[in-house]
Amino acid sequence: MHRAHRLRRAPLIGLLVALGLAFAAESIFVASASATTASYASNCGVNLRARTSTGSSIRRVISADTVVTVTGKVSGGSWKADCASNVSGSSWFVITAIKGTSVKSLLGVSAVYAAVGLFRAASTGYTEGVDVSHWQGAIDFNKVRGAGRRFVIAKATEGTTYTDSNYATNRSKALAASVRFTGYHFARPGTAAGDAVKEADHFIGVLGLQHGMMIPALDLELSGGLGVSALQTWAKTFVTRVYNRLGVKPMIYSNPGFWRSNMGDTSWFANNGYRVWIANWKVSSPTVPASNWGGRGWSFWQYSNCGSVAGVSGCVDLDRIKGSDFSKLTY
Repeated sequence: MHRAHRLRRAPLIGLLVALGLAFAAESIFVASASATTASYASNCGVNLRARTSTGSSIRRVISADTVVTVTGKVSGGSWKADCASNVSGSSWFVITAIKGTSVKSLLGVSAVYAAVGLFRAASTGYTEGVDVSHWQGAIDFNKVRGAGRRFVIAKATEGTTYTDSNYATNRSKALAASVRFTGYHFARPGTAAGDAVKEADHFIGVLGLQHGMMIPALDLELSGGLGVSALQTWAKTFVTRVYNRLGVKPMIYSNPGFWRSNMGDTSWFANNGYRVWIANWKVSSPTVPASNWGGRGWSFWQYSNCGSVAGVSGCVDLDRIKGSDFSKLTY
Protein backbone atom coordinates (compact mmCIF):
# COMPACT_ATOMS: atom_id res chain seq x y z
CA MET A 1 0.00 0.00 0.00
CA HIS A 2 2.62 2.47 1.05
CA ARG A 3 4.36 4.59 -1.56
CA ALA A 4 7.06 6.34 0.47
CA HIS A 5 7.51 10.10 -0.02
CA ARG A 6 8.06 8.35 -3.05
CA LEU A 7 -12.83 9.59 -2.36
CA ARG A 8 -20.94 17.67 -5.31
CA ARG A 9 -22.51 15.54 -2.49
CA ALA A 10 -24.98 12.94 -3.79
CA PRO A 11 -28.35 14.02 -2.35
CA LEU A 12 -29.84 12.00 0.46
CA ILE A 13 -32.81 11.32 -1.80
CA GLY A 14 -32.33 10.71 -5.50
CA LEU A 15 -34.31 13.75 -6.62
CA LEU A 16 -36.43 12.76 -9.60
CA VAL A 17 -37.73 15.47 -11.92
CA ALA A 18 -40.90 14.70 -13.85
CA LEU A 19 -40.95 15.55 -17.54
CA GLY A 20 -44.63 14.68 -18.02
CA LEU A 21 -46.64 11.69 -19.33
CA ALA A 22 -49.82 10.02 -18.05
CA PHE A 23 -49.60 6.53 -16.65
CA ALA A 24 -51.77 3.42 -16.65
CA ALA A 25 -52.74 1.44 -13.60
CA GLU A 26 -50.11 -0.45 -11.58
CA SER A 27 -51.39 -3.83 -12.69
CA ILE A 28 -50.74 -3.03 -16.34
CA PHE A 29 -47.08 -2.36 -15.69
CA VAL A 30 -46.65 -5.45 -13.55
CA ALA A 31 -48.11 -7.55 -16.32
CA SER A 32 -45.62 -6.20 -18.85
CA ALA A 33 -42.57 -6.63 -16.65
CA SER A 34 -39.87 -9.21 -17.26
CA ALA A 35 -40.02 -12.27 -15.02
CA THR A 36 -36.29 -12.15 -14.21
CA THR A 37 -35.48 -11.74 -10.50
CA ALA A 38 -32.28 -10.03 -9.37
CA SER A 39 -30.85 -8.06 -6.44
CA TYR A 40 -29.85 -4.42 -6.78
CA ALA A 41 -28.36 -1.89 -4.36
CA SER A 42 -29.32 1.78 -4.27
CA ASN A 43 -26.63 4.30 -5.19
CA CYS A 44 -28.22 7.05 -3.07
CA GLY A 45 -31.42 7.68 -1.13
CA VAL A 46 -34.27 6.55 -3.41
CA ASN A 47 -38.03 7.17 -3.50
CA LEU A 48 -40.01 3.98 -4.04
CA ARG A 49 -43.25 4.97 -5.75
CA ALA A 50 -46.74 3.55 -6.21
CA ARG A 51 -46.57 4.02 -10.01
CA THR A 52 -43.94 4.53 -12.69
CA SER A 53 -44.16 8.29 -12.43
CA THR A 54 -42.20 10.91 -10.55
CA GLY A 55 -45.54 12.47 -9.69
CA SER A 56 -46.79 9.27 -8.10
CA SER A 57 -47.06 8.90 -4.33
CA ILE A 58 -43.97 7.82 -2.43
CA ARG A 59 -44.48 4.51 -0.60
CA ARG A 60 -41.06 4.31 1.05
CA VAL A 61 -37.72 6.13 1.01
CA ILE A 62 -34.67 3.85 1.18
CA SER A 63 -31.15 4.91 2.07
CA ALA A 64 -28.01 4.42 0.01
CA ASP A 65 -26.74 0.84 -0.28
CA THR A 66 -30.13 -0.72 0.47
CA VAL A 67 -30.56 -4.04 -1.37
CA VAL A 68 -33.89 -4.63 -3.10
CA THR A 69 -35.34 -7.53 -5.07
CA VAL A 70 -36.28 -6.62 -8.63
CA THR A 71 -38.67 -8.85 -10.58
CA GLY A 72 -38.82 -6.84 -13.77
CA LYS A 73 -38.18 -3.64 -15.69
CA VAL A 74 -40.95 -1.60 -17.31
CA SER A 75 -41.31 1.59 -19.33
CA GLY A 76 -42.90 4.60 -17.71
CA GLY A 77 -42.49 8.31 -17.16
CA SER A 78 -39.25 10.10 -17.81
CA TRP A 79 -36.95 10.88 -14.90
CA LYS A 80 -33.70 12.67 -14.14
CA ALA A 81 -31.54 12.40 -11.05
CA ASP A 82 -28.18 13.25 -9.52
CA CYS A 83 -27.41 9.97 -7.78
CA ALA A 84 -23.68 9.24 -7.66
CA SER A 85 -23.73 10.59 -11.22
CA ASN A 86 -26.20 12.38 -13.48
CA VAL A 87 -28.66 9.83 -14.82
CA SER A 88 -31.90 9.95 -16.80
CA GLY A 89 -34.29 7.66 -18.63
CA SER A 90 -37.79 6.21 -18.62
CA SER A 91 -37.23 2.65 -17.40
CA TRP A 92 -38.41 1.60 -13.96
CA PHE A 93 -37.67 -1.37 -11.73
CA VAL A 94 -40.51 -3.44 -10.34
CA ILE A 95 -39.46 -4.00 -6.71
CA THR A 96 -41.06 -6.74 -4.65
CA ALA A 97 -38.78 -6.94 -1.60
CA ILE A 98 -36.61 -4.59 0.48
CA LYS A 99 -33.70 -6.09 2.41
CA GLY A 100 -35.23 -9.51 1.85
CA THR A 101 -38.67 -8.60 3.24
CA SER A 102 -41.57 -8.57 0.81
CA VAL A 103 -43.12 -5.26 -0.17
CA LYS A 104 -46.50 -6.91 0.44
CA SER A 105 -45.76 -7.42 4.12
CA LEU A 106 -44.07 -4.04 4.51
CA LEU A 107 -46.42 -1.83 2.56
CA GLY A 108 -49.47 -3.90 1.71
CA VAL A 109 -48.96 -3.69 -2.07
CA SER A 110 -47.59 -6.22 -4.52
CA ALA A 111 -44.80 -3.99 -5.85
CA VAL A 112 -43.30 -0.51 -5.83
CA TYR A 113 -41.33 1.26 -8.55
CA ALA A 114 -38.05 3.15 -8.78
CA ALA A 115 -35.95 4.62 -11.58
CA VAL A 116 -33.47 2.08 -12.95
CA GLY A 117 -30.55 4.53 -13.00
CA LEU A 118 -30.51 4.88 -9.23
CA PHE A 119 -29.28 1.33 -8.68
CA ARG A 120 -26.36 -0.98 -9.34
CA ALA A 121 -26.21 -4.76 -9.34
CA ALA A 122 -25.80 -5.94 -5.74
CA SER A 123 -22.37 -7.27 -4.83
CA THR A 124 -22.05 -11.02 -4.58
CA GLY A 125 -20.81 -11.21 -1.03
CA TYR A 126 -18.49 -8.17 -0.86
CA THR A 127 -18.66 -4.40 -0.60
CA GLU A 128 -15.90 -2.75 -2.59
CA GLY A 129 -13.67 0.18 -1.69
CA VAL A 130 -10.28 1.78 -2.31
CA ASP A 131 -7.39 3.15 -0.31
CA VAL A 132 -5.59 6.28 -1.47
CA SER A 133 -2.95 8.88 -0.71
CA HIS A 134 -1.57 12.01 -2.38
CA TRP A 135 -0.11 9.74 -5.06
CA GLN A 136 -3.58 9.47 -6.63
CA GLY A 137 -3.82 13.24 -7.00
CA ALA A 138 -7.26 14.86 -7.23
CA ILE A 139 -10.06 12.30 -6.90
CA ASP A 140 -13.68 12.62 -8.05
CA PHE A 141 -15.44 10.76 -5.26
CA ASN A 142 -18.84 11.04 -6.93
CA LYS A 143 -17.44 8.96 -9.78
CA VAL A 144 -15.79 6.59 -7.30
CA ARG A 145 -19.18 6.05 -5.68
CA GLY A 146 -20.86 5.73 -9.07
CA ALA A 147 -18.38 2.97 -9.88
CA GLY A 148 -19.70 0.97 -6.93
CA ARG A 149 -16.86 1.74 -4.51
CA ARG A 150 -18.57 2.39 -1.20
CA PHE A 151 -15.66 3.21 1.11
CA VAL A 152 -12.24 4.81 1.08
CA ILE A 153 -9.30 4.63 3.47
CA ALA A 154 -6.94 7.56 2.98
CA LYS A 155 -3.42 8.09 4.19
CA ALA A 156 -3.37 10.72 6.92
CA THR A 157 0.06 10.62 8.51
CA GLU A 158 3.46 8.94 8.63
CA GLY A 159 6.00 8.84 11.42
CA THR A 160 5.92 11.66 13.96
CA THR A 161 5.65 14.71 11.67
CA TYR A 162 4.55 13.89 8.11
CA THR A 163 0.97 14.68 7.02
CA ASP A 164 -0.33 13.56 3.63
CA SER A 165 -0.94 16.70 1.59
CA ASN A 166 -4.24 15.42 0.17
CA TYR A 167 -5.73 13.97 3.34
CA ALA A 168 -7.91 16.90 4.37
CA THR A 169 -9.27 17.28 0.84
CA ASN A 170 -9.84 13.54 0.44
CA ARG A 171 -11.67 13.45 3.76
CA SER A 172 -14.00 16.36 3.05
CA LYS A 173 -14.79 15.33 -0.52
CA ALA A 174 -15.34 11.66 0.27
CA LEU A 175 -17.71 12.49 3.11
CA ALA A 176 -19.52 15.03 0.91
CA ALA A 177 -20.03 12.30 -1.71
CA SER A 178 -21.48 9.98 0.97
CA VAL A 179 -18.57 7.55 0.64
CA ARG A 180 -17.68 5.83 3.91
CA PHE A 181 -14.31 7.07 5.05
CA THR A 182 -11.43 6.74 7.46
CA GLY A 183 -7.71 7.50 7.64
CA TYR A 184 -4.60 5.40 8.16
CA HIS A 185 -1.19 6.06 9.69
CA PHE A 186 1.93 4.66 8.06
CA ALA A 187 4.13 3.48 10.90
CA ARG A 188 7.81 4.36 11.14
CA PRO A 189 8.73 2.39 14.28
CA GLY A 190 11.83 3.64 16.04
CA THR A 191 13.82 3.20 19.19
CA ALA A 192 13.52 6.79 20.45
CA ALA A 193 11.79 7.14 23.80
CA GLY A 194 8.02 7.58 23.38
CA ASP A 195 8.14 7.09 19.61
CA ALA A 196 4.93 5.04 19.38
CA VAL A 197 3.02 7.56 21.51
CA LYS A 198 4.31 10.48 19.43
CA GLU A 199 3.25 8.77 16.19
CA ALA A 200 -0.18 7.96 17.63
CA ASP A 201 -0.67 11.54 18.85
CA HIS A 202 0.34 12.92 15.46
CA PHE A 203 -2.16 10.60 13.76
CA ILE A 204 -4.97 11.51 16.16
CA GLY A 205 -4.34 15.21 15.60
CA VAL A 206 -4.72 14.92 11.83
CA LEU A 207 -7.33 12.14 11.58
CA GLY A 208 -10.39 14.22 12.48
CA LEU A 209 -12.34 11.14 13.53
CA GLN A 210 -16.06 11.66 13.94
CA HIS A 211 -18.99 9.37 14.53
CA GLY A 212 -20.10 7.75 11.30
CA MET A 213 -16.57 7.36 9.99
CA MET A 214 -15.00 3.90 9.83
CA ILE A 215 -12.49 2.77 12.43
CA PRO A 216 -8.99 4.17 11.74
CA ALA A 217 -6.02 2.05 10.72
CA LEU A 218 -2.39 1.49 11.63
CA ASP A 219 -0.38 0.54 8.54
CA LEU A 220 2.35 -1.72 9.85
CA GLU A 221 4.73 -2.94 7.16
CA LEU A 222 8.15 -1.74 8.33
CA SER A 223 10.01 -2.93 11.41
CA GLY A 224 12.32 0.07 11.75
CA GLY A 225 15.03 -2.35 12.78
CA LEU A 226 13.11 -3.49 15.85
CA GLY A 227 13.11 -7.14 16.83
CA VAL A 228 9.92 -9.14 17.24
CA SER A 229 9.36 -8.39 20.91
CA ALA A 230 10.18 -4.69 20.54
CA LEU A 231 7.94 -4.29 17.50
CA GLN A 232 5.06 -6.02 19.28
CA THR A 233 5.49 -3.61 22.17
CA TRP A 234 5.65 -0.63 19.80
CA ALA A 235 2.42 -1.66 18.04
CA LYS A 236 0.63 -2.36 21.33
CA THR A 237 1.66 1.07 22.61
CA PHE A 238 0.39 2.78 19.45
CA VAL A 239 -3.02 1.10 19.31
CA THR A 240 -3.53 1.45 23.06
CA ARG A 241 -2.77 5.18 22.85
CA VAL A 242 -5.37 5.60 20.07
CA TYR A 243 -7.91 3.60 22.07
CA ASN A 244 -7.32 5.56 25.26
CA ARG A 245 -7.67 8.91 23.52
CA LEU A 246 -10.45 8.17 21.02
CA GLY A 247 -12.29 5.23 22.53
CA VAL A 248 -11.94 3.18 19.36
CA LYS A 249 -9.61 0.29 18.60
CA PRO A 250 -7.81 0.86 15.29
CA MET A 251 -7.54 -1.95 12.79
CA ILE A 252 -4.08 -3.07 11.71
CA TYR A 253 -2.96 -3.26 8.08
CA SER A 254 -0.28 -5.84 7.34
CA ASN A 255 0.55 -8.75 5.08
CA PRO A 256 0.85 -12.40 6.12
CA GLY A 257 4.62 -12.66 5.64
CA PHE A 258 5.43 -9.52 7.62
CA TRP A 259 3.14 -10.48 10.48
CA ARG A 260 4.66 -13.91 10.81
CA SER A 261 8.28 -12.84 10.46
CA ASN A 262 8.32 -9.47 12.21
CA MET A 263 5.40 -9.74 14.63
CA GLY A 264 6.00 -13.34 15.64
CA ASP A 265 2.55 -14.31 14.35
CA THR A 266 1.13 -12.94 17.60
CA SER A 267 -2.60 -13.32 18.31
CA TRP A 268 -2.59 -10.67 21.06
CA PHE A 269 -4.20 -8.03 18.84
CA ALA A 270 -6.90 -10.39 17.59
CA ASN A 271 -7.67 -11.57 21.10
CA ASN A 272 -7.91 -8.00 22.36
CA GLY A 273 -10.45 -6.79 19.80
CA TYR A 274 -8.21 -5.25 17.14
CA ARG A 275 -9.32 -6.07 13.61
CA VAL A 276 -7.04 -6.88 10.69
CA TRP A 277 -6.90 -5.26 7.26
CA ILE A 278 -4.97 -7.88 5.36
CA ALA A 279 -2.95 -7.23 2.20
CA ASN A 280 -2.87 -10.32 -0.01
CA TRP A 281 -2.91 -9.78 -3.77
CA LYS A 282 -3.73 -11.98 -6.76
CA VAL A 283 -5.43 -14.68 -4.72
CA SER A 284 -9.05 -15.82 -4.56
CA SER A 285 -9.05 -15.72 -0.78
CA PRO A 286 -6.53 -14.07 1.56
CA THR A 287 -4.19 -15.86 3.92
CA VAL A 288 -4.78 -14.47 7.40
CA PRO A 289 -1.98 -14.81 9.97
CA ALA A 290 -2.28 -15.29 13.74
CA SER A 291 -4.35 -18.47 13.28
CA ASN A 292 -6.86 -16.73 11.02
CA TRP A 293 -6.71 -13.75 13.36
CA GLY A 294 -7.70 -15.79 16.37
CA GLY A 295 -10.43 -17.53 14.38
CA ARG A 296 -12.11 -14.21 13.59
CA GLY A 297 -10.87 -13.83 10.03
CA TRP A 298 -10.23 -10.62 8.13
CA SER A 299 -12.29 -7.44 8.37
CA PHE A 300 -10.82 -5.61 5.36
CA TRP A 301 -8.96 -7.21 2.48
CA GLN A 302 -6.69 -5.28 0.14
CA TYR A 303 -6.80 -7.61 -2.86
CA SER A 304 -5.01 -5.51 -5.48
CA ASN A 305 -2.35 -2.82 -5.49
CA CYS A 306 -3.09 -1.63 -9.02
CA GLY A 307 -6.76 -1.44 -9.88
CA SER A 308 -8.64 0.95 -12.15
CA VAL A 309 -11.60 2.91 -10.76
CA ALA A 310 -13.56 5.77 -12.32
CA GLY A 311 -12.67 9.08 -10.67
CA VAL A 312 -9.09 8.02 -9.84
CA SER A 313 -6.17 8.54 -12.19
CA GLY A 314 -3.80 5.61 -12.65
CA CYS A 315 -3.40 2.65 -10.30
CA VAL A 316 -5.29 2.54 -7.05
CA ASP A 317 -5.37 -0.07 -4.28
CA LEU A 318 -8.60 -2.10 -4.19
CA ASP A 319 -10.22 -3.27 -0.96
CA ARG A 320 -13.35 -5.04 0.20
CA ILE A 321 -15.32 -6.10 3.24
CA LYS A 322 -17.55 -9.14 3.59
CA GLY A 323 -21.21 -8.36 2.95
CA SER A 324 -22.49 -4.80 3.32
CA ASP A 325 -22.79 -4.33 7.08
CA PHE A 326 -20.51 -1.54 8.28
CA SER A 327 -21.99 -1.32 11.77
CA LYS A 328 -19.10 -3.10 13.49
CA LEU A 329 -16.55 -1.21 11.39
CA THR A 330 -17.89 2.25 12.20
CA TYR A 331 -16.91 4.64 14.97
